[in-house]
Amino acid sequence: MTEALLRVENVSKAFFGIPVLQNVGLSLRRGEILALLGANGAGKSTLVKVICGAHDADSGTIWIDGRRQTYRTVREAVAAGVSVAHQHNMTISRLTGAQNIELGREPTRFGLINRRELRRRAEA
Repeated sequence: MTEALLRVENVSKAFFGIPVLQNVGLSLRRGEILALLGANGAGKSTLVKVICGAHDADSGTIWIDGRRQTYRTVREAVAAGVSVAHQHNMTISRLTGAQNIELGREPTRFGLINRRELRRRAEA
């Protein structure tokens, strides 16, 4: 069986003593697509923010590519290749999916965007 690209184990998070996430777990393998569904206030956005380093989990573990991760900041997560494409018109319509994913992290060569490397990263 293929190692999970992303694995979330027993992640919990509370704000001001109010539980938002309680022992959440999921796994995502390379090439899979995962839909995160739930009612307003169910903790979907909080889980994504924990995965990408915007919030610290109160407990639990996040594994990316088989390595335990603890990002102290979103910047650390982005540097490690973890970023979020937000749902509310946060993409630029005239850019490709690969360009939107890499926005702000474009690989350059001789001062120009290296489109081959950009595509390789987006497809990895």
